[in-house]
Parts: sequence; structure tokens; C-alpha cells
Amino acid sequence: MYILNGNLISNNNIELSIDDHCLNFGSGIFETIKIVNDSPQFFKEHYMRLVNSSRFFGRELPYSFLELENMVNTLLSEEKIDAIKVLYAFGKEENYIIIKGRTFDFDSKLLSCGVSLNICEYGRNSKDFMLRHKTTNYMGNNYLQNSKKDVYETIYLNEMGNITEGSKSNIFFIDDQRIITPSVEQGILPGIMRGKIIESLKGRSLDVIEDEIGVSDICKYKGAFISNSLIGAVPVKKLGAADYELDSFSILGEYLKKDGIL
Repeated sequence: MYILNGNLISNNNIELSIDDHCLNFGSGIFETIKIVNDSPQFFKEHYMRLVNSSRFFGRELPYSFLELENMVNTLLSEEKIDAIKVLYAFGKEENYIIIKGRTFDFDSKLLSCGVSLNICEYGRNSKDFMLRHKTTNYMGNNYLQNSKKDVYETIYLNEMGNITEGSKSNIFFIDDQRIITPSVEQGILPGIMRGKIIESLKGRSLDVIEDEIGVSDICKYKGAFISNSLIGAVPVKKLGAADYELDSFSILGEYLKKDGIL
């Protein structure tokens, strides 16, 4: 079951032109949104990112916030789902929007035992404008995710040897009273959860810094954690050769829970 251009479709089939641009060229943007208490979490922020990315690529999102919200609520009234994906596909002559549910399997034990990450052997260009948008071209991320079975995910470096982001998350480092995360200028997607975490921790008068983080610096930090809209925030126990203290994230996690972020 899904919604196509505002219409509820009761099966999982869709007809596409063989010349469809999203199918042939990956021409589209999307948002993945967690469902919390039967509502899409931070839906306004996700909607605005869709709007801004649409305009960047010379399109206009065809539905208002309320219209899209009503479509999501229609889908939620029909089936119990953990998260939704909103896809805006750019066609050669016609665009289309698909809203569909998706399952989300997350091992809650990772919140206490942490995750292990590795560092990608391939670099990214910090000037690549595509990195600022959540596009349907996920082939590189999926390749890394599927090829590294012994780690939770892979962290990218840019051409300067600085930490950027993961294949599916943003990353933060903890150093005494400071929290440091790569700046957008390093070549990252400014994640919705990333922004909420920064806002929450700064609201508690914590020193949150967006800056460059060299790969040679990762061993000097006490802790680290990753974030995205589905997992919230999860502590990192190991990144490459660096080992981190899981306790360093505990109090931050409590703050984020009390602020309704997690």
C-alpha cells in the first residue's frame, strides 16, 4: 500500500515509463521519517528540506505542508508502520510523489554496547553540491553498507583528509565539555536529527562546535556518537583504530531524551 500523487493505492505495484528519469538516472529526492506516537517526527523540518532541495534542482514541490501531512495521515490510518519514505521523482515531462511505509529494525542493545565504524578508503569532494541533498542516487552508500559486514557503517573522508559523515548518518565527537561535529562545508548532508541535536545541546549551554576534524585527530576524543532520523543517536565504541568510552555519551543521551529528541 502506498500513496501516488495524493491517491491511495492498495497494492504494491506501480507502472513507470521505460524512459522514466528517476528509474534511468536517479533523478529524485526523498525523506525518511520515523513515526512516533502515530505521527511523523519532525515532519515540518523534513518537508522544508524537500522544498529547498526541489527548488535547488529547479522544481517546485506540488503539495503544501498540510496537503502532504494529510496524505501521510491517510497512509497511517490504513496500516501500522515504523517509518515512511517520501519520494519526489523528477520526470522528463511529469513528476510524481510516492509515500510509502517501511519497516525499521533497530537493535536497542546498541544503545548500551555501541557500534563499530570503519573509515572509507575512497574520498569525497567537499565541493560536491549533491552531498547537501538527499537524492535517490544511493548506490555508493549501499555498496559500502553491503560490503562491510563487520561494522555498523562506514565514515567518509573528504579530499583534505577530514571526517565528513557516515553512509547513513552524521557523526559527533565528545571532548571533555565540548561536542564537535563536521561542518556542512566539509561535504555533508545537514541531517534533520543532526540539527535537532545541535539545537538541544546548545539550549543546555553546552559547547557544540561545527568544524573540521582531521582523521589523525579521532583518537584524542573521549567519545563519539552517530545520528539519523531513524536511530536517533547511538554511541560509537570504535572508529578505525580509535576506541571510545561509552559512558561519555550517557548524560548527553539523557538530555536528548528529556528534550524530546530521542
